[in-house]
Amino acid sequence: MTDLATAQAQTRDYLRALRAHMKSAVDAGQDMSAAIKSFDGSRWQSLANATELMPGNASRVYLELEFE
Repeated sequence: MTDLATAQAQTRDYLRALRAHMKSAVDAGQDMSAAIKSFDGSRWQSLANATELMPGNASRVYLELEFE
């Protein structure tokens, strides 16, 4: 359990870090699978379902960035 401000900050920080990482990978022409594996999400492993959700989140962000 946490307060709303903390939850929002954790989510914001996670999404910003994920997007920055995936943008660098797309810009460098890195394969999506390698980009997903190289994202260090250890800071957010305490969040509910992080292990299960991170790969899917990363692939969606990667695909979105490919089309920007």
